[in-house]
Parts: sequence; C-alpha cells; structure tokens
Amino acid sequence: MVWIHDQGPDPIPVDVLDQIMYLGVPSTGPTGYIPPTHDGPQAYLAVQGAKVDDIPTHFHSVEQFQYFVFGTGTIGGCPVEGGFVHYADRHTPYGPLCAGSAGMTYATFRPSHDTGVYAMPGAEEHLAGLLQASYEPTGDRRQHIIDLRRHAGEPDHDEHPDWDDLLSGTDGFRVAVIELPGGTVSRPIAVGGAGAYVLVVSGALDNGGASHTRGAFTWRAAGETFRAAAAAAGARVALLQFPVAPVA
Repeated sequence: MVWIHDQGPDPIPVDVLDQIMYLGVPSTGPTGYIPPTHDGPQAYLAVQGAKVDDIPTHFHSVEQFQYFVFGTGTIGGCPVEGGFVHYADRHTPYGPLCAGSAGMTYATFRPSHDTGVYAMPGAEEHLAGLLQASYEPTGDRRQHIIDLRRHAGEPDHDEHPDWDDLLSGTDGFRVAVIELPGGTVSRPIAVGGAGAYVLVVSGALDNGGASHTRGAFTWRAAGETFRAAAAAAGARVALLQFPVAPVA
C-alpha cells in the first residue's frame, strides 16, 4: 500500500467543515448512503474550522482511530492536539468534537467502509437495538484518547529497536509506538487484528530514498510484516491496529 502525505490546509479556514478522502469513498452524499464498489480500508482528513458548529455526539458502525494533525480542540470535553489519537469501538458514542481557536484537522482511519453518522440523542433507539443484538456486553465497548508522543518505556539503544505497546487487547486491538534514532531500522512487527495503519508521529522515515515525514501514513493488512527505517534525524512511529471484527 502506498504512503499518503496530504495534511490539509494550514492555517485552517475558520468557516470550513470538510473532508479530504484518502482511501475508499465517502460514507454518505447528497442522496444518502454511498456503498463502496469494493470494501476495504477507509481514511480521510476532517477539517474543522474554529467558527463552525461543534460536531455533536455520535457513533459509527465500524471501529475507528482519529489522529489529530494540526490545531487543538476537545472530544467530550477532553483536550486534544497534534500527536493525539482517539479510538472508539463500533456503536460507541463519542463527542461532541469542538475545534479550538485555530481549528483542527484530524485523519479518520477505519478498517472498512462505514455506513454513516448516527447522531445522539436522535439515534438512541437505534443504538439500543444494536446493543441488544450485540455479541458483547455493552460495558465492554472501548473509547480512548492517547498521546502518541508520550514515553512508553526505557530508551532502546539496540541496533534494531523494538515496539512498545501503549494499549492492547485480546481481540487484536493494539496501539504501539517506536522511537528510532537516525539511520536505525526497527525489528519487524507482524500486523494482526483486522489490519493497522502505520503513522509517522515525528521525524521521518526513509523508504528507499523516499522520505515519509510527520503525519504520513500507510495501511497494512493483517498478516503483513512491517519494518520502519528512520531517516538521519530519527523518527517516532505508531501502529494503530484494529480488533478482529465481531461475529454476530
């Protein structure tokens, strides 16, 4: 899978609420739901200006990560800024999303096509029906805000540094980071769960002469192996891995 680098407008227009598609197709359009020709990973950059209305509390039909690239804001009253990532299981309401004084941009990462936004409280009855038919207890649904810049453990001075888990689950859910000194190559990491996005948090990777800088990302399917090679200045890289899709 190719690497994607677009990070949207800087500065962020104060009156803009938009999305820039990276992978897949939008979930909805003027006529409603848009089915994909071929299902697969879906990713886009959300642009939320400082003066647009807050995005109300809502949920989706698939698991997702939202990585904050520029600006500041809050999710459900919790502060977020560049370098933070928010995760939510499917059918897990989160929000509202409120942009700060400079607005915010955030990349939304999903392992498959979503069926659209279900805003609360209007979708309460629909959510209750989904949870009643769910394979798992309601209280097991996860929601996390993680600072991918934070230190995960002791510095690794090995020639091939290893990955550190910030969060993980028995169903394949995993958030791992690695700090690579300049010119080093990570130990290989096997992608599991339902696949993962690999993200450059800071610094740059060297991919056969191509430089992947802060905010660049790529999709990796379950079963693939990934190794990160740092450019001269070093790099911090994150693995955002999805849990295995539930069986109804």
